[in-house]
Amino acid sequence: INELIDSVIIKFREMYPDKEGVVETVTDYPYNVYEVNTDPYYFRKMMSYIIDNAFKFTEKGQITIGYSIEKEILTIYVSDTGTGIDHETLPKIFEKFYKFSTLKDRFHAGTGVGLTIAQSIADRLAFKLNVESERKVGTTFYFKTKLGSNIIKKSPE
Repeated sequence: INELIDSVIIKFREMYPDKEGVVETVTDYPYNVYEVNTDPYYFRKMMSYIIDNAFKFTEKGQITIGYSIEKEILTIYVSDTGTGIDHETLPKIFEKFYKFSTLKDRFHAGTGVGLTIAQSIADRLAFKLNVESERKVGTTFYFKTKLGSNIIKKSPE
């Protein structure tokens, strides 16, 4: 899991060099004891859509990417201290072509399909995608799946 997530983070550090030193990217992993038995291309793609939004909407602060395993559930999360999403907008963000502005007259680049695609990939890879957000505080996306056929325990904790 660590290597897959790290490969996505490296890509975004290269894509957003202007955020180096302004946006801190933190990884929060347990010791490498689990392996994801999934398509690495689509896993990275799924994570990329979420991490891209974290970079877009975080001008300064922190983006934390990590995972935890509790009660046979793997939870991968991407959390940022960006602009956040208001509660009225939150139910719409997975709709195809839906774009929202964090400021009155400013829309960010994109087509409005990234979160729709991320959710579709998550479904196909047996992950459930959830989001929590608070305006002016930040947003956290969660990918959850049960341990089992697609998550393999490599060594004792």
